[in-house]
Amino acid sequence: MAQLGRILVVIVVAASLGFAAFAASLANGGRNWVGDTQNSPLNDYFEFNSQPGEKTTYTATHRLTKESAGSGVILSEVVNSAKQKLNQELSDKLQKTQAEIDALKPRIPQIQALRKDDEQALVSREAELLKNLDAVRAKILAATEEAARLGGEIEKVRGEGEERRAEVYRLKNQLELIRNDLFAATQQKNALTDELLRLEQNLDRLKRRQAQLKQLLGEPYDDQVPADGAPLSLKSAT
Repeated sequence: MAQLGRILVVIVVAASLGFAAFAASLANGGRNWVGDTQNSPLNDYFEFNSQPGEKTTYTATHRLTKESAGSGVILSEVVNSAKQKLNQELSDKLQKTQAEIDALKPRIPQIQALRKDDEQALVSREAELLKNLDAVRAKILAATEEAARLGGEIEKVRGEGEERRAEVYRLKNQLELIRNDLFAATQQKNALTDELLRLEQNLDRLKRRQAQLKQLLGEPYDDQVPADGAPLSLKSAT
């Protein structure tokens, strides 16, 4: 019995280790359903929420239509339901697109015929635009040359303007010098006029004195005394 008990203990321990390894492999190597709700392309179409409680409830809601894509306590079932909903939606879109393509196929020959006419019209239009482009380029070149010519004339006029401005400054300086000379000449003229008046007054006094002296000496003289500033007329003795 003791030997059998040891054998049973070994079997139980081995089975426990085996189940533990199996559980660890499932935990580490199984599908990551939480990751599917967070990072997979499925998250672009559906919003996943969890409601804590005695049993956590998971829900999937379409982001655009706000319709429920599934709910339950098992996350994998909710994810698979959302995937089925997405596959159905994409399949419907694919069928709709294929129907539109099938409806357009009969028009392809007509469109190709119109395309041929359009291509010819586009070629003609392209040639016309190229011709217009050459004309515009020629106008631009002519305008550039004209602008260069006008620029040269502007520089020439500007240079002449600078020369004229310098000439104006020079003439203004000369005018100031002439005005200064004129002012000095006027001052000198006034001074000479005053000096002449003073000399005439002195001459008048001298002539009066001469008349007085001749009167004292008994010499003939003109008894008319001129006014101040007027020359005195004397009779010369014979």
